[in-house]
Formats: sequence, C-alpha cells, structure tokens
Amino acid sequence: MRQAVIIIHGIGEQKPMDTLRSFVRNIVGGTIRNKPDKMSSLFELRRLQIPSKHNQPLTDFYEYYWAHHMRDTKIRTLISWCRSLLFRKPSNVSDKLLVYYYIMWVLLLMIIPIIYQAISSIFFEDNTDSLFLITKTAFILLIDYNILRVAYGTIDDAARYLNPHPDNIVQRNKIREEGINLIDALHKSKKYSRIVIVGHSLGSVIAYDLIRLYWSMSEMPKEYVSKKQDLLKQFSNNCADIFKDENLSCNSKVNKYQELQLKIWKELRECNWPWLITDFITVGSPLTHSDMLLTKNKREFTDRKMEGEYPTSPPLSKHEIYYKLNYETDRGTRSLFTPTHFVPFICTQWTNIYFPHNSLIKGDLVGGPLQRLFGEGIRDIPVGLSGLRGLLNSHTKYWQYSENQHKIDNVQHPTNALKNSMKIDCKRGKMTWPAP
Repeated sequence: MRQAVIIIHGIGEQKPMDTLRSFVRNIVGGTIRNKPDKMSSLFELRRLQIPSKHNQPLTDFYEYYWAHHMRDTKIRTLISWCRSLLFRKPSNVSDKLLVYYYIMWVLLLMIIPIIYQAISSIFFEDNTDSLFLITKTAFILLIDYNILRVAYGTIDDAARYLNPHPDNIVQRNKIREEGINLIDALHKSKKYSRIVIVGHSLGSVIAYDLIRLYWSMSEMPKEYVSKKQDLLKQFSNNCADIFKDENLSCNSKVNKYQELQLKIWKELRECNWPWLITDFITVGSPLTHSDMLLTKNKREFTDRKMEGEYPTSPPLSKHEIYYKLNYETDRGTRSLFTPTHFVPFICTQWTNIYFPHNSLIKGDLVGGPLQRLFGEGIRDIPVGLSGLRGLLNSHTKYWQYSENQHKIDNVQHPTNALKNSMKIDCKRGKMTWPAP
C-alpha cells in the first residue's frame, strides 16, 4: 500500500515548499526523504516522503502551489471586492462577520467627516485649526495606507479567487486547471491506493473546487464489472436512517456516516470507479462564510446547493444520486449504477478543523464550523492552543506547534487533530484499501 497527501496553502506571498516543509515537519516528523516531484508542473516543487512503518504505509506529501498566479493585483480589484462585501444588506452577511460589518461602517462614517472638514479648512477657510486637521487627516491616511498595503499582499488573493469578475477568470481557471492536473496525475500514476487533500485558508476553497470539478469529470470504466452495488442503491435510505436517529449524538451520527462513506468508496473501487480521494480536510476554512463569499445572498447559496453546483455531505439535492449505465457483454446487456456529478461526499470523508471564535479579539475570524452550511456529515473539530491570542495570529498557527507545546485542557490540539484526520498511520489490518 502507498498513499499520497496533497497540501494546498492559503493566502499571502507564499514561497514554494514553505508550507509543505512546515506541515510535514510538525505534523508527521521522523525521517523525511526529499524526492523529485514528477507529478507537478513546477520545477520549484519537491515531494517529501515518509517511509513505511509497522502502522504507517509509505506516504508521499505533495504541495499544490498556486500563489504565482495571483501577482500584480490591481488596487481597484481589491476595492471592488471589499465594496461588494460592505454594500450589502446585513441579512446577507455571514453571522460570524456581522459585528465586524457594523464596525467597518462606523469607522467609515467617522472618517468621511474628518476628511471633509480637513479639505474644507485647507481650501475654503483660514483658521488656526487647519494645521491640526491636516495633521490628523495625514495620520488617518497613513493608517489606511498601511492597512491597504497589508491587505494588498494577503487578502488580494481572496479578492481575486472568490470574485468571478472578468479580470480574474483567467487566474481562477489556471489555478483549477493545474490543481486538477496534479490530482489526475496521481490517479493515473497507478502508484497510490488512496489520496488525502488538506486545504488551509483559501486553499481549502480551492481544494473544494478541485474535488467537485474532478469528481464531475470521473467516468465509469468502459468494461463491465459484475457487482451488485447494494450500498450505493441503498445509500439515501441508510443516510436518512443515520441522521434521523434521535438516540445518536451528533458525533455518533458523523461516525456512522463516515463508516458508510468508506464502505461506499470501497464498493465503487471494486467497480473500477476511478476515485482515490478518501479524505478532505479543511483547516481554518473561509467556507464557513460561503453564503456570503460564494454567492450574493443566502438564498442563492441554498439554491446552488440544491441544484448540485455546491456539493454537500451528505448530498442535499433532491435528485437521484446515481443513474444506470448499460454495457453490452457476451451475456447481453448488463448495467452498472454510476454516481451523479454532485455527490463526491458519498465516499469522501470531510473533516473541518478550526479555532473557535469566542470573542472580538480571540479565535480564528476566517475559519469556523461547516456543518450548518455543508451538511451534517462533516466532522467539525474545534481545537485550541494555550496562550494564543489574536484573530489573524490564530489563523496561521494550526501546525506551528507540536503536541508538547501550547497544550490546552478540554480542547484537542490542532496537531493531534490533523494527524488523526489524515489517518496516515492507520493499521493495515483495521483499515485496508483496494489496490491502485
């Protein structure tokens, strides 16, 4: 058995391999082999390999690097995106961001009169307060400039990727195309039994797009494989039984659903369904604000989920999750059932890790729980680090500290949560994977 893990970095002026090296060193540790990366299109990238152990198969770690596609962002693009978020009804703002939405409006309404008063005193009045007003205005503009300068090197990535403006389409398409090419190369290499995808920050949104798009490209093999497919045919009923069972806790429901997902994945693999992604892990994901970032309002986001454009776990659409595909064989016409384009999470387990946002200045403002927006089948894991403060500081510290550092009582350590979610050290006897 051999497995692959793809790490997708978040926003900011990232350098190739920085995220991957930090992730593997702090999450996995031990002996790390530095190998050529023959799957990616960038010569800057390498493959980090963890040798097999008694409880851990040979594991290759790849980085999907996309930051170079987001260079030379225009100021007007950033301003346009911020304006689109600010000038909307409060009812269409993510609940978690609503208080910051009001704070931004208060600050904006405070700054406008000051600037107006300063300009008026300079050009239309002659009084002793002019120098004071000029100094105050210059100070405010200096603060705004520094805020804009920080934003220009960080959230400009989000402004371009999350906004399907004509100026951004080429970059959005290139990022998705290269990501799909990497996933496809790993599948077609025939080296791996399973693939895990980990996305941090904006990288989790990109990873979500890659999964839903690559799934829609998957097709059943041309040759017929004899298989009953009982689990696929009974999936909707089994899923309903799990989530309607009032005797089960939320966590128990997720456990049972993920057990069902693994069984479905194995059944599809036995039918030669070309899908190796068993786990999708989001870390500090802005998908928690999807009803604000991906669509204009909450109603539109719900409609797109129902239409199947944004897959959920379990599937939310009322349409059937599979269709019949006929094969001509020596014994006549035979049929296999093929999953539809919007159901990657019938067989891909989704785990979401985040620092809880407990106050205005503590927790991860970007990340948060996803069950409410993307389905009860997602395992939301709140994590903690002692002594960690600040909204953006928390967002960048998910794998910066080992389990022996910054421990906190009653909350899972992010390093431990990531390691368990990837399942790279699973015992082969307890969890077996079909051959690649």
